[in-house]
Amino acid sequence: MFSVKIYGAGSIGNHYAYAFRKKSWNIKVFDTDPKALLRMKNLLYPNRYGKWDPEIKLMNQDDNKYYDLIIIGTPPDTHLQIANKVLKNLPPKVLHIEKPFCTPDLKNLDLFMKNLKKTHTKVISGYNHTLTKNTKFAERLLKKNIIGKILTITSYNREYWKTIFDAHPWIKGPSDSYLGFTKRGGGSLCEHSHAINIWQHFANFLNLGKVNKVNANLNFTKKNKVNHDNLCMLNVETEKGILGNIIQDVITWPSQKYLRIEGIKGFLEWHTNYTDDYDAVKIGTRKKEKIYKFKKKRPDDFKGQVEVIHKLLKGKNFKNLSISLNQTLETMMIISAALKSNKEKRKININYKRGFTLKSLK
Repeated sequence: MFSVKIYGAGSIGNHYAYAFRKKSWNIKVFDTDPKALLRMKNLLYPNRYGKWDPEIKLMNQDDNKYYDLIIIGTPPDTHLQIANKVLKNLPPKVLHIEKPFCTPDLKNLDLFMKNLKKTHTKVISGYNHTLTKNTKFAERLLKKNIIGKILTITSYNREYWKTIFDAHPWIKGPSDSYLGFTKRGGGSLCEHSHAINIWQHFANFLNLGKVNKVNANLNFTKKNKVNHDNLCMLNVETEKGILGNIIQDVITWPSQKYLRIEGIKGFLEWHTNYTDDYDAVKIGTRKKEKIYKFKKKRPDDFKGQVEVIHKLLKGKNFKNLSISLNQTLETMMIISAALKSNKEKRKININYKRGFTLKSLK
């Protein structure tokens, strides 16, 4: 049985507390806001999972104990501040940091990398769509080379974010949290960065090279005390010359969450939330099309992530892990490059040899 501490009693904290209690692990949840802890116990957790689990321990004062797994599910502008404290104190076997990994200015990332080098901690991220059933099935189909040579990839995560506020009724609108501020890790570019990450994931899987060129156009909302992008459109290019586009927004309804890989012989579409109860994969050639559906509930989105964490805690080393630190930081580099591109109205080149720093963006 492993010990787990979760920073943050919000939505993510509830999801992972439930997921790891299914394995009967010891769970503690820390939050500086007593109201958030009460909300977790009396509202969020029982409404989502049927009843409160008294084995989950809630804390409004942080402790100084060792944990096998630490999950940071607080607002993005606090992620690395907490992570640096954790690494300097009692580093866990596995440290999970939710997406986006940090703020687009990459503040405190250099210190985090220095602190990490002094530990044996394995760091992973919250881009859980790379581990779901439809993703694994899509990978198996792509291995068969049904669609032939890859020509381009398109990825969408477009969803009106009223759904977020409906699920979190104590948040009345974007100004009530980090969501209303791109610099804090909110807005469509950061909050819906699953589209960027899943684009990268399939490009990596298909050996198409890293994204090293970004040309972005963002539309900002600057009123009612907020400053966030409500729409971001990215044209990207990989090291091997593959072109593609990524669109994320907080205005589209009904939502569009899919990726399309266009090949010389056909196409593959990957869908999350294809319907309320299903993810899906669609594959087509000039002769026929076929769709495969994968029944799911919301907790199923985290099953792949939970199993990977379990294996990491047991000592397994993954050669190419989709939620690894490097792949996550490559997503952050694209986010930062997109903001720079939008501001300077030009294409930005990413030089990964210079490390994960704003100096790598030219």
